Order: sequence, then C-alpha cells, then structure tokens
Amino acid sequence: MTNRTEAHRSADERYNSKRYQKKVAFNKDTEGELIALIEKIPNFKEWVKSKLQEASK
Repeated sequence: MTNRTEAHRSADERYNSKRYQKKVAFNKDTEGELIALIEKIPNFKEWVKSKLQEASK
C-alpha cells in the first residue's frame, strides 16, 4: 500500500501529463559496447537532449 495521498497522486498525474517519454532499448548480447558507453555517461538524459539539439541545427 502506498503512503501517497490523493493530492499527491493528482499532482503526479498533472506532472506526468506534461512529459513525453520515449523508451530506448539495447540488446545485451549484440550491443554490449553501447551499453558500456551509456553506463559511463553521468546524466544520460541530458546527454541525449544535447545530442538531439545539436542534430537539429
């Protein structure tokens, strides 16, 4: 059981409704080198955002 109140759940829903999420998956057997590189990036989310912004220029 959760300790979150109805107000907290409502706030979570409002917050999540403003977000867009896209899942990225990597094959552990064939893309191990990429996974190792990802693990070295301290803030992968911000890194991806910066690369997308660079690509859009």
